[in-house]
Amino acid sequence: MRWKAAVAHVCEVLNVPFIVLRSISDKADDEAGMTFDEFVKIAAKKIQKSIVEGILSIIKIDGGKNEY
Repeated sequence: MRWKAAVAHVCEVLNVPFIVLRSISDKADDEAGMTFDEFVKIAAKKIQKSIVEGILSIIKIDGGKNEY
């Protein structure tokens, strides 16, 4: 997981915007309530919706001028 720090550092040095998204699928015990594959599908749909809504809100805020 240390690769995220390396990516963040390179992006910072090169002045490139970045975002790292993390999620916890369960507590690493037998009480997850769903399989990892089921979790990934649900998490992917939720994060996709959040990313699209975030991008649309940026476009709406600056009128498409990309000034943020």
